[in-house]
Amino acid sequence: MRRFVYCIGIALLIVGVALVGCNKKAADENAPADTAAKADTAAKADVAAKADTAAKAADDAATAAKALAAAGAGNAADAPEYLKKMIDHMKKINQITKDNMSDCSKVTEEIKKYVADNQAALAGLKKEADEAQAKMTEEDKAKMAGSVMALIGPVMQDMMQVQMAFQKKCPEDAMAVNEAMKSLKMK
Repeated sequence: MRRFVYCIGIALLIVGVALVGCNKKAADENAPADTAAKADTAAKADVAAKADTAAKAADDAATAAKALAAAGAGNAADAPEYLKKMIDHMKKINQITKDNMSDCSKVTEEIKKYVADNQAALAGLKKEADEAQAKMTEEDKAKMAGSVMALIGPVMQDMMQVQMAFQKKCPEDAMAVNEAMKSLKMK
């Protein structure tokens, strides 16, 4: 379970890093330049920030991929039912993004609608996860980690690729999607 939480955390970190880079770019584009020197300095700083953000995102993605590969030796069928249902919600949200990638605002609208329509189910799944984790021993958690990773690994890899493409294409809408998806976070 801890590895599951770790991988979710890494994925969200990657999304957050990319969004910070996108927001910086949007802010730089909207700020008026007083002089040509300020514009040149800002452009150089923006290029450096983009390079740092891209390098950090690549490092985080590589770390997440290694963690997924290392822990993915379990059987997905052994994962708890609440987790399978949560993964199904993640898949559906990812599919909404894929299906509507050409229209940034439609992705945001559809994901917000999906999350709102499923808020009660998502809250119930979080509660189940919290209750199950509270009852598990460290040995139980270790046994379950492989099955959890086998279930979530392929989903997270696909989701990271799709969400990164969406963030690059639609930085403003990506922030709104990130807010809507906060309900998918599990402790």
